[in-house]
This record gives sequence, structure tokens and C-alpha cells, in this order.
Amino acid sequence: MKVLMVDPYNFDVKYSINPWMNTEIKVDKKSAIAQWENLKNYIITLGVEVVVMDSSPLQPDIVFAANAGKLIGNKFILSNFKDKERKEEKALFRNWFSASNYKPVSISENLTWEGEACTIEIKETLLCSYGYRSDRDSYNEICKLWKTKKTKFVYLSDPYFYHLDVCFCKLNNDTAIYCPLAFTAKDREWLEKNIKNLIPVSLDDALNFGCNAFVVENKVLISDQISESLVEMIQSLNFQVIKFEVSEYIKAGGGVKCLICTLD
Repeated sequence: MKVLMVDPYNFDVKYSINPWMNTEIKVDKKSAIAQWENLKNYIITLGVEVVVMDSSPLQPDIVFAANAGKLIGNKFILSNFKDKERKEEKALFRNWFSASNYKPVSISENLTWEGEACTIEIKETLLCSYGYRSDRDSYNEICKLWKTKKTKFVYLSDPYFYHLDVCFCKLNNDTAIYCPLAFTAKDREWLEKNIKNLIPVSLDDALNFGCNAFVVENKVLISDQISESLVEMIQSLNFQVIKFEVSEYIKAGGGVKCLICTLD
């Protein structure tokens, strides 16, 4: 497995584009760096190759690499960020992927989509979230590039759950954790019908980024602020929960998975 992370040295909360962000609550830069390094170093011990992209002082949210886009084969579909504060990240990601021998591609500029944070493949179905950060019409182009056979559109209406990866996490093709309150009744019905082991996460756990996890084989890397009941539920399905402190990143509305972009 190979992943991309962006260094944390310029991470900060300088604006507010989600309910977590408050410019009056300062980021502890030293702690943020330590939390990022701890996560990165542990991932490496699991045999994962971690490549690191330089951050930018003008783009404090670029540390959230999962929002960069999505790699399909050798093509990297670049995100079109919704908020003006993040739009300049696209050029930086394009330059990095081009210099790293990938082929960056774009969807139409009038459409918004924010990468693998909004789009998760489970079995042969691509879960395509839309609402706060991604336009439904963007998937007309994304699915052609992805060459997926099946799609399931998922509507997100809660401002706290603006990306799919903050309310849903695939542990494997038969198992996922999700926050039921983030989904419509119709979408919940589909998930319950199509995912064998679907673990409901409480609102409190979801707001502590309990669905924003990174999975390596049977290890689930997750926020240390989740409840022990959620840990027990996940581990009852033969997964090992590894907790990480990501408190500084939660100040900007991000958790463990937000910091990681998968490259295979």
C-alpha cells in the first residue's frame, strides 16, 4: 500500500468553512506536528509506503490530503474545491502529481467535488456523496474516468457531515461503520441492505471523528476520542482498533483519514 500525506508545518485555522472551524480557537502548532508525525510513523511500521508533499503557507488546509482527489490507475482526478479558501490547492496537487509521474486530470471547472473524501468504493458500487461539498452532476464525469459499473448517490444534508468519510468508513467489502443520522432514510435502507456488517455509530462518536478512520488490513486507525463501546463493536468483528490523538486537526474539521490520500 502507498499513501500521500502533506506535511503539517503550515496547518492552521485561518478561516471558517465548516462548523468546527473557529478562528478564535488557536492551533497548537507543536502538538499538531507531533500528532501528524505519530500517525505517519505508525503507518510506516505497518509496511505502508508514505510519500510526503510539501505544504504551503497560503493553504493551511492542504494537510488534509484525502481532499486532493482520487487516483485511478495512473490518472489522478483532481478535486474542484467548493470554497474559495481552498481552490488554490488544486494547482499545488496538480504540480506534485505531475512531477511524481502521475497523470493529473480535471473535471469541468463549474462542478465541485472533493476527492476520495466524497467517494468510496465498496464491492462493485461507488458511493457518491453530494450536497455540501460535491455536486451530483460532477459524477457524470468522475464515473467515466473511474470506469465504475454501479453507483449509489448519497445525499448529505448535515453541515457537520460535509464529506462522506466523516460519517462512513469501509472496513472491508462486507463491513462498514456509519452514522445513521447523517443519511436519509432511503440511503440508510440501501446501506443496510447491501452491507453485511453495518455498524451504527452514535452521533457523539461521529462528531469525534469515529467514522474518519484509515484501515490497513485488520487494523483500524481512528480518533482517540471515540467511546469504548464503539471500540468493542469494531473489535468484535475481528478488527484491531488503534487510537490516535488528532485533537488539533479536529479544530479544522478533520480526523485520521482526512490526513491520508490513498495511492493504490
